[in-house]
Parts: sequence; C-alpha cells; structure tokens
Amino acid sequence: MSSTTRADRDLEDAAAVIAVITALAAHAAVPQQESPRSVWGTPAHRLGALAPGRHTWWSSGAAR
Repeated sequence: MSSTTRADRDLEDAAAVIAVITALAAHAAVPQQESPRSVWGTPAHRLGALAPGRHTWWSSGAAR
C-alpha cells in the first residue's frame, strides 16, 4: 500500500468520524417529562415538631 493511498484512507476515516459525531451532536434532545414530586423524601416530614406547643396534648390525642 502506498503512502498516498494510506493518507487518503486516513482522511476518509477522519471525515467519517467527524460526520458521525456531528450527526450525533446535532440530534435534538427530547425533553423528558418530570414525574410529580413526592413529599415523602422532604426532611420536614421526618423531623416532626421541634418543640411541644401549648396544644400538644390535643394534637397527640391524649386526654387532658
């Protein structure tokens, strides 16, 4: 194989790689639908009341 043919083949390979990368980069990304957020993972639901208030007995269901 002569050096001229090898150089031409390298240029063709490089052009093919550039064409594929350009086609992949030009592909428009489809926006994904976000699922509704769940409140189960929020820290506010895990912490509870920071300090008992004056109506704590009522909210706990305990008799007064």
